[in-house]
Amino acid sequence: MTNRLLQEQFLQLTLTVVLVTILVGCKPDEPVVKHRIPKARSGLEALREPVKVAANSGAPNSTQEVSDRMVVGLYELDEATWFLKINGPLARVDATEDQWLPFLEKVTFEKGQPVFDLPDGWSVGKDKPMRYKTLNIGDQKPPLELAISSLGPNQDLVLNVNRWRGQLGLDGISKSELGRNLKKRVDAATSFWYFDIRGKSSGGGMMPPFANRGSQSPSGQGRAPFAGQAAPQTRPANAGLKFDAPEGWKAGKTSGMVPVRFAKTADGKQAQITIVQMPAAANEWAPNAKRWAGEVGLSKLTEEELNSRTSDVTVDGITGQLLDLTQKDVDEAEKATIAGMVKRDGVAWFLKLTGDQSVVAESKEAFTKFVESLKFPN
Repeated sequence: MTNRLLQEQFLQLTLTVVLVTILVGCKPDEPVVKHRIPKARSGLEALREPVKVAANSGAPNSTQEVSDRMVVGLYELDEATWFLKINGPLARVDATEDQWLPFLEKVTFEKGQPVFDLPDGWSVGKDKPMRYKTLNIGDQKPPLELAISSLGPNQDLVLNVNRWRGQLGLDGISKSELGRNLKKRVDAATSFWYFDIRGKSSGGGMMPPFANRGSQSPSGQGRAPFAGQAAPQTRPANAGLKFDAPEGWKAGKTSGMVPVRFAKTADGKQAQITIVQMPAAANEWAPNAKRWAGEVGLSKLTEEELNSRTSDVTVDGITGQLLDLTQKDVDEAEKATIAGMVKRDGVAWFLKLTGDQSVVAESKEAFTKFVESLKFPN
């Protein structure tokens, strides 16, 4: 009896344990709960949505990213076209508008040169290639610059506007849309065209539209050849030019407009050799010759005196003109220039040796050999 009782008790205990295990193991799983966050609260749309362009941008779409602002005052004179340009972070340009806008409105010109008074806190910056002067707006670092430069008279306005728009990552425009980008300011001391556009700076040089021969020039039909980026480089950095590099000169920074640059330093003095390409239709010899003379302090030279300093130059079988603006009986710290122009296939090629007079004077032979070695692209 005892053994049987023990067996029955063990069997009951075993059944109880099995039953408890079954009940615990069969407990239903907790359901998976899904939470939906409204799109407006998720923050994703804010990340996807680009900043919209300001109303005065003239951009063909309203979702172009904005981080920079470019302002240009374009002054058309009989002898030259002057450009006063500011390009920088949107907040910094906006914050100084009460300084640079009155400056643009007060600029005047005497003997073909800009005349102005520096506002309080402004300073003259370092000399830079292709600039008449660089002005620093305020004392922030890096400084916000107002760049002053000039080209020949009768510049193509659409071409220049599209160049600036391309630098801001914006589409090119047609001639019919020019009024959305340039406003004539006649209420200033010198009337000027005013360009003021927001966009995102490309952060680098851009090939000017005319340099891309394979694309349609903005002549009023269709769009310009770029849409937010520089025109594709269809040639090497030197624009396909062939030449013998001047001995002892170092290659310098180039761009689409300045495809060749060499620099030299001797006894603390400097000079550079450049080749610049510009539209032939917008560049005549006489206005450029006067401008070069003014850049080296010879603005008082008469037309007859300029002609006496001008000679023919032949580049790759094409005849152009060469102006010698080296000076005699002046301090060696004075500047000097030897500049030439040759026109070929709608492009005006400018050949220029400029810098401190002592270096320019001793480099005439090297410059002549360099010019004689030039071969234009096929």
